[in-house]
Amino acid sequence: MSVSFRLDRSVPVLSVEGRLDARGAAAFDQAWKALPPETSHVVLDLTAVDYLSSVGIGSLVTAEKCLRERHGRTILAGLSPFVARILETTGLLREFQHVSNVPAAVEQALIAKAARDASTEHTIEGRLYRISPNSTEPCVLELWGDYQQTPDTPRSVFSILEDQSPRTPIGASLEEVGFAFGEGGFGNASSHSQDCIGALVAAGKFAGVLAAGGNSISDFVISGRPDELELVITRAIGLSGPSSFEIDVTAPVPTPLRALLADSAALLAGKTGSAPPVIGFVMRATAAQGMLLVGVFSPDLEKLYGNSVLYEATPTLTPKIQDLKGVRQIDAHTTLRTASISLYLPRALQLGIEKRLKIHVEDEVALQEEWIQIIRRLYRDYSRVSLTQLTGGYMAKIFRVTAYDRDGRRLLPTVLKISTNELIQREEAAHRDYVQKFILNNSTTIMGTAAAGSWAALRYNFLGISGPDTTLIWLRDYYRSRPTEAVLRVFDRLYTQILKPWYGQPRWEPIPLYADHTPLRLFPHLCEHAERDFGFSPEQESIYCAELGISLTNPFLFLRTEYPKRSAHSQLWYQAINHGDLNLRNVLVDEKENVYVIDFSETRPRNIVSDFARMETILKFEMTRVDTVEDLARMIEFEQGLAEASSLADTPPNRYRGDDPLIEKAYSVICRLRRYANTVTLFETDIVPYWLALLEWTFSVLSYDLPPLRRKLAAYSVAIICGRIRAQAGS
Repeated sequence: MSVSFRLDRSVPVLSVEGRLDARGAAAFDQAWKALPPETSHVVLDLTAVDYLSSVGIGSLVTAEKCLRERHGRTILAGLSPFVARILETTGLLREFQHVSNVPAAVEQALIAKAARDASTEHTIEGRLYRISPNSTEPCVLELWGDYQQTPDTPRSVFSILEDQSPRTPIGASLEEVGFAFGEGGFGNASSHSQDCIGALVAAGKFAGVLAAGGNSISDFVISGRPDELELVITRAIGLSGPSSFEIDVTAPVPTPLRALLADSAALLAGKTGSAPPVIGFVMRATAAQGMLLVGVFSPDLEKLYGNSVLYEATPTLTPKIQDLKGVRQIDAHTTLRTASISLYLPRALQLGIEKRLKIHVEDEVALQEEWIQIIRRLYRDYSRVSLTQLTGGYMAKIFRVTAYDRDGRRLLPTVLKISTNELIQREEAAHRDYVQKFILNNSTTIMGTAAAGSWAALRYNFLGISGPDTTLIWLRDYYRSRPTEAVLRVFDRLYTQILKPWYGQPRWEPIPLYADHTPLRLFPHLCEHAERDFGFSPEQESIYCAELGISLTNPFLFLRTEYPKRSAHSQLWYQAINHGDLNLRNVLVDEKENVYVIDFSETRPRNIVSDFARMETILKFEMTRVDTVEDLARMIEFEQGLAEASSLADTPPNRYRGDDPLIEKAYSVICRLRRYANTVTLFETDIVPYWLALLEWTFSVLSYDLPPLRRKLAAYSVAIICGRIRAQAGS
């Protein structure tokens, strides 16, 4: 390992290269000792560090402690994912300042040095105070609770804290609250227990509660994802924005907290020209034990409110759970020896919910409380979102989302999918395994997932979208509104370009096609539905089609008897990754005919022609007219024609004699789908695997919430296909 030294605008930069293990740490320590003794801020360039051991971590911690004693910091630059993960795992990453590159680190060091140089030292009754300006950005006090009106001034915070009238608890995340104190608990606001509410301290990455139940036992939670940690709040005061000043104090003898804060207020008056009416503070202090205190103080009103966390060891903002000992209300007479205080000079008191993401839903679609929490997490960096529901079934709700940043600029459109935890986890895994590795072009990127209660969601971004004015419509709407030539062009792009990495890599292997394509896995009662609705009993050899006056093979007898008999039989056939539910509502099209595929919860390797057969069923049962018995009769004839093909290489005849203008489009696209199926199966022309895939999705229509004539058409369709399978087997 090597360590090099240079100055960048007076900032020392140590560049470390190689392994920061025991040997490397020795070299680092030697280079560190050579720094000038007055050095306060150092940039550590770790871009070329490829390994970090516990000894190396010890050297970094020692360096940081050394500079903190000089009121400075180390700034880590260029952390590799491995090094960052090691520091995060040990809980130390938050203790270091770290940025992506050296120039940014140098700029940060220069700003910090300027603040340090602007710091001054003062002695009051033997107590040494070092006060440093931190930020001129505005900070505010946030009022959390079921308050509807913004209070007039920060000073009114004290009347709010003194008002102990009952309040309805609200829910908030730890990330939303930040640093805060008040009354609250852990969990969901809709299912909380009143005896779990008590004195609350929130401190960024962790929170503590002393429940009012009377057992004086404090509870704590620590989270690396504060956006997912739910709090129940009856009333709380939060500190929002950067601290205005930092003060380090050392007292020769234990000194009451009120005296330390009064001294701090007097020093601030000297810095700002007037005594601040309200001061918010976050204090890390030591007395008999370590303490983290969060509160507000008024020097002229002589009022002090807040809560504290007691530590077993030195207080830190990234503690281990065993270091946290209790939550207490602040006692003004508590005596302290040393303290580091972040002081907030608030310009306003505002409602905490005002900074929350604003959510608008088109068409007054109701959102469950858990969904709102999920949306706030997934879009927490934005000011507002507008949701338009695209689809909504019992398995999932899908919304098109228009989002706006903090300055009101409209951003690229995204899609939000909300469903059960199990389905979202399955889709995320399928996306990782089958999408990211194969079909990134014009596909989707999952930009985030979140969960609340029994619900979860993921947010899709689209790689090919060129700007916020991009218009996304479902392929279903595109199909209905555009001519056949345009629709075929989009289908060609979808199947032969975007999804080609799936279908273009077939594997020849034994597949139990009947077991793989049984519709009873998802719809175990479809035979009962057919008998209940249409009188088609699975005990009969045939069913009668009154619309054409003919008898057809009984598909429900076939399903009940032939599927179990043949399920153990495997056939050599091509297998490939399939979407699993490729339909017109899982594909989006923009105004440039770019195509985007979503919803990968069922994606996996299976019969290579499955996706093409799935789409054929959608075109026949969702995109055609079946409003009258005459429509039904003509569609049965159409199905008979499609079933006349004896191989995938055959073009089926169009036997339709009705007047539905969409049939010609459906026929053209179905013929194209079968051509795709013939292409991906190379030299195999067996049509039975395609028919079995058709049966899987067509049988299922019997259990869908569709008009009776469409479901009856599905019964006749499976009857025709089952008859062809029997005929094919006998030929």
